[in-house]
Amino acid sequence: MALVDEQGRVFGVSETGQQALAALGQAGTPLTEPLQPGESYTTTLVFDLPADAGAPRLLLATVGAPTYFLLG
Repeated sequence: MALVDEQGRVFGVSETGQQALAALGQAGTPLTEPLQPGESYTTTLVFDLPADAGAPRLLLATVGAPTYFLLG
C-alpha cells in the first residue's frame, strides 16, 4: 500500500508515523486482522509526504497475481 503523487513518486506507509499514532492509542485495527462475514473495522494509516507532493492517490496491490487499484 502506498501513495503515488502526480509526479509518479511513491510513498509507503510511515513506520515512524504509525508508531506515534499507536502510542496515542489511535492506530485502529491492523489490516492483517481477519474479518468474519458481516464484520468491519477501521484503520488509520500515516504517510509522510513532501510539501510538493500534489494530488496523491492510494495504490493498493496484492501479493501473487498482479492486481492493482489506484484510487483518487
